[in-house]
Amino acid sequence: MREVLEPVLRHSSGEWPALSEWPAELPQWFLRQCVDDTQLRDCVLDRWSLRGWLYWLHPDRRKWRWAGAGAGTDELRIQLQPLERPYLRGALEWLLKVASA
Repeated sequence: MREVLEPVLRHSSGEWPALSEWPAELPQWFLRQCVDDTQLRDCVLDRWSLRGWLYWLHPDRRKWRWAGAGAGTDELRIQLQPLERPYLRGALEWLLKVASA
């Protein structure tokens, strides 16, 4: 999960890369989990497209700030700082889901 979030958080200030640049920054295992936008037929998603995932993680739309994380032997603790409510976290939750698969 770290190897996916680090590039996103690194680009939180400054220029946000174009969609075509992200595959070079993200690991292949994550990219394989993303569905192609052309395969989307409705709004019920069990997989996110890379474009949709990045859209919600863009600094202008992300309503939370990463505050930290820690891991135990059988748990992962994530700390987020909400910036406004509601703070949509579906993109982050999907990352947690695919990272644990």
